[in-house]
Amino acid sequence: MRTGALPLLGWGLGLAAVAVLGAAGFGLDLLPTLLLGGAGAATVALAGAAAVTRRPRVAAGTGELSLATTALAVGACAIVVGAGAAGAGFAAPGVLLVVLGAGGLVAERRGRR
Repeated sequence: MRTGALPLLGWGLGLAAVAVLGAAGFGLDLLPTLLLGGAGAATVALAGAAAVTRRPRVAAGTGELSLATTALAVGACAIVVGAGAAGAGFAAPGVLLVVLGAGGLVAERRGRR
């Protein structure tokens, strides 16, 4: 795959595996299991769409799958899952990742100019 779909597929399958493992092995409640499983399923579907479009990968250094983008996406997931699973206090690491990711994206944009 030359579309960047493989990292999306891996992330989606990882989220689904955490949902299954959490529910089966650790007695995870229904809401967090559905949040993780739903996010995993949506990401796998997005990976499928990216693979079907066959848009060639963007040249290196243009921001595709950058660390800042990844931090922003992981932080957003951590906020939703942390707040849904155990309360707002568990969303704090996600907020930190979102702030760091957003700052990184701003720096990347400024670097392109």
